[in-house]
Amino acid sequence: MEEFPFSPHIECPFCREEIVRPVKAITTTCPNCGKTISLDNRIFNQKYVFSGEIVTRGNISVGEKGFVKGNLSAAEIVIEGTVEGNVKAVERIQLGHSSHLTGNAETERLIVLEGATLLGDVKIGLRSRRKENV
Repeated sequence: MEEFPFSPHIECPFCREEIVRPVKAITTTCPNCGKTISLDNRIFNQKYVFSGEIVTRGNISVGEKGFVKGNLSAAEIVIEGTVEGNVKAVERIQLGHSSHLTGNAETERLIVLEGATLLGDVKIGLRSRRKENV
């Protein structure tokens, strides 16, 4: 599995304001909207079925044998296995050689390796355009 770099700045998934995360915290509260934000990383190496969504400002990794059914939102998402649901990453989404994504993807950067399967709509680079329009 890939290691993710640490960034002290995160975007609140609820109000979209940029905040500074505590260095060792696994949750924080957005000073703008008051909602609690999960900061932990999630790794799925086996079947994980749920309804709803996982929202974290940490990172999500779905291993080659991982299967996730539901929506994912994180700072970065790396998929090697199967995801059935929409995925949204503030920084990037990476689809590995053996990945299968059935759902929409929204991110600043998208990396698709040879052999990956993506069935859905893609929105790329929205954050930079949003800053230009402000």
